Amino acid sequence: VVEDGKVIERNARRERLTVGELAAAARGQGIASLDQVRWGVLETSGSISFIRKE
Repeated sequence: VVEDGKVIERNARRERLTVGELAAAARGQGIASLDQVRWGVLETSGSISFIRKE
């Protein structure tokens, strides 16, 4: 749902996720801003995993 710091709007909308919810989930994992995210993936469990940019 996130690629290179940008929300993939179509995917987020399909999963009914807002930018605010994604940003809050990232902060919960110690990531201050979506700009720091290489990938954000919605897992089958419903959790969101973030992979930081290097």
